[in-house]
Amino acid sequence: MSFYNKINYNIISFPELSLNYWAIPKAYNTSIKFSLFQAIGRDLSTIKEEQIHSVDLNRYIDKPTAYSNGFINFSCVRHPYDRVLSLYKDFGLSGRGQLGKLKGGESLTEFIEKTMNSTDSDNIHLRSQTYFLYDILNNPWFPNIFKTSEVWIFLSKFGIKESFLNKSASKEIKLNKYEKTLIFDRYVTDFKNFNFTY
Repeated sequence: MSFYNKINYNIISFPELSLNYWAIPKAYNTSIKFSLFQAIGRDLSTIKEEQIHSVDLNRYIDKPTAYSNGFINFSCVRHPYDRVLSLYKDFGLSGRGQLGKLKGGESLTEFIEKTMNSTDSDNIHLRSQTYFLYDILNNPWFPNIFKTSEVWIFLSKFGIKESFLNKSASKEIKLNKYEKTLIFDRYVTDFKNFNFTY
């Protein structure tokens, strides 16, 4: 499947497990893929961490294929506060390059101001989780949408063990009221659709 389908849908098919994973950046995306690959016996020992999302390794598919191939569609959503903090730890604290036009090294407030006020809708990391999982009438594409505390219970039914890869630094960072408001304003649909507390 083309790279176009990856950046627009980010759906990966695992025929060996009869699963289609609708991946969302910064919502345990890398860890879930790693666990799925382990479950099908894929040798990842020579794969660099960032290559786990490559079009050469993954079977990226589009929405019509996900609906017609007979596999179970599922996804994992993460609280927007935690998702943005993970984004900050990965791109802001580490300074490992740019997130769109946003350079690393900003303070948490600066990073949140820039990312939450960004109009860069093409940046897959900044899209709402609703974008990936709901239609234009705000209806979910499928029922198997799990929060991070639930997804591993679902996957265990398929013999898939919990594994974590690309886990951000464990440094505890707390959001202030202003930062929370910026995140809420950008991802209000996620708070509503997935019943996240504000």
